[in-house]
Amino acid sequence: MIPTPGTKSARAYILLPGIKTQTDDNNNWAPAMASAINITHDCAKADEFRYHASAIFHRWGMQERVGYVIDLAYRYWSAGYKPILVAHSDGCEIVRQVIIAGPSIIRAAHLIAGACEADFAKNGLNDALRIGKVAEIYCYVSKGDKVIDGVARNSVRFFSWLGIAYGTLGFDGPENVAPDQAGKVHLIERRSLKHGDWFVGAHWQTTFNSITQLENDL
Repeated sequence: MIPTPGTKSARAYILLPGIKTQTDDNNNWAPAMASAINITHDCAKADEFRYHASAIFHRWGMQERVGYVIDLAYRYWSAGYKPILVAHSDGCEIVRQVIIAGPSIIRAAHLIAGACEADFAKNGLNDALRIGKVAEIYCYVSKGDKVIDGVARNSVRFFSWLGIAYGTLGFDGPENVAPDQAGKVHLIERRSLKHGDWFVGAHWQTTFNSITQLENDL
């Protein structure tokens, strides 16, 4: 029986990788974690959104990707599940736009090594939290992430005027979170992790446990 909205068992995880992920790669973290969620948690569902975007042209097709994820989340919600969005790197920018443009149905968003705007006063997430577009946001941050600190920060410096710059949330952490919304924004900080280390070795299980922590409340 499909659970109805509002029950603790009614959660669906939608996983989004970053740029340059090959859509036929079944060994990347998103399909692997989707399978792990489905196998480990009987009352949870997990799905993934596969796409490929280049480093320079990552904004091309962004609206189509955002629209697809909005529709996917809405279909799960209509079936009785509360959507939880989980993204890595530039996938976090898709999630940010999904939260802002979509309906108020997202239970939580996990932004891992986010290559999106860190300032909540600029990225629209303060307002999104305030009006209930998303209930909670988890920001996974590492000062060892040289991809965000180097590539993303330099893209802001040199290419922001072209609209192709990456953000630095995954290195700087959430900035200017509204005081009345601070309790809904959670920081998961690992000082030494590189950009993709959240899904490598022992860090995999730690990341998995953090993403699925609500399942422990059942």
